[in-house]
Amino acid sequence: LLISQSLFPAAFVRVVVYHHAPSASWLVADPRYFPRGPRARELAARAVLAGPPEWLSGAVDPPPPGLSLADISVSETGLVRIGVAAASPPSPEAARRIAAELVWTFRSFAYVSHVSIEDASGRPWSLPRVAPGPLAIDAFAEASPSDAQLSRQLFVVNRGHLARAVDVGGSVQMVAVAPAA
Repeated sequence: LLISQSLFPAAFVRVVVYHHAPSASWLVADPRYFPRGPRARELAARAVLAGPPEWLSGAVDPPPPGLSLADISVSETGLVRIGVAAASPPSPEAARRIAAELVWTFRSFAYVSHVSIEDASGRPWSLPRVAPGPLAIDAFAEASPSDAQLSRQLFVVNRGHLARAVDVGGSVQMVAVAPAA
């Protein structure tokens, strides 16, 4: 498919899908382009629940298995309701992490003001350390990927694995930061 640079923005919207870094409290950005329109919201939610693409899987935590999008809707006031079907309910901490990923992902849509995450029967998820009700689009500020980017560490892909370059006595050594697949 070839599309001209002038037509691309009219047909596609840039959505930044977020996933949690391994054993960390911050998010990793995964920019993607989806066709404009209501389907973009659906594709964004499915991308979060499906987990990272293969090339990013070693650098981020996967979501709990068995999650899928049951339904999604948006109100005139900007409230996005995301129904999540689950083979088994995620743990409270896993639910909180998924909620943060969804909220941060839906920041890509200018018209979204709040996100409500519900089970397939329409009951809102109960999240630890979060007040009940719809989540404001600026919730989970502590997961900001920008704060994590303030690090002066250098990360590289070394022989197909994510590693951190460390200066040890004037010599650069690679320290694995993600397990090998």
